[in-house]
Amino acid sequence: MPNRVHIVIPKELTDQIDSVVSERSRSAFICDAVREKLVREKQVKALERLKSRPFKGGPKEWDIDSAGWVRRLRTESAEIRARRLRKNNH
Repeated sequence: MPNRVHIVIPKELTDQIDSVVSERSRSAFICDAVREKLVREKQVKALERLKSRPFKGGPKEWDIDSAGWVRRLRTESAEIRARRLRKNNH
């Protein structure tokens, strides 16, 4: 069930959002952006925990190129975002 929340967003930011999506799509766009930010924050916290106490059993890439693995995750996330934007603009 949706929860209405009053937030304050600078006008220049809402103008930029409105230049990408219609006003009717603004809430969905903001929700998607918040979800993506939450995923990134969780990834950062997980990586910080790994630095302090690494464990075995993760993806093989962690042992070889953990930074590359993170870059690939971010690239995939950006591609998903781009597809979603293209879909919403049609």
